[in-house]
Amino acid sequence: MVTPSLSNVVSGGFSLLHEVTTDAISIAMSGNCDMETVPLLDSFLVALHAGAIRTGVRRVVFDCSDLFFMNSTSLKLFVTFLAKVKQLGADKYHVHFKTNAGLAWQRRTIESLRRFAPDVVRLD
Repeated sequence: MVTPSLSNVVSGGFSLLHEVTTDAISIAMSGNCDMETVPLLDSFLVALHAGAIRTGVRRVVFDCSDLFFMNSTSLKLFVTFLAKVKQLGADKYHVHFKTNAGLAWQRRTIESLRRFAPDVVRLD
């Protein structure tokens, strides 16, 4: 199996920890995604997209259960990421988001991502 060139991100109270299986790349997001972590998230999403294409996975899963805050700049990075996935056409992979029902902002925010890319985003 080809593996993506991804590094886990751990910075202060924020982390992106990934796991690769034969059909998916799963990312556990935790902490606060704010202005200090935007460059880290940006680099990670660029590498993630390249890795997903290279490995041919069919799903990228973001587990946001322990993500307590995401600023608008971080949200825009996800919009850019999803736009790149949409451009893949028939070769695209799907992006699944697992949310925490106790954090209402997650469902509202990620629903806006699903509406931006309904053929790409799944909300669990």
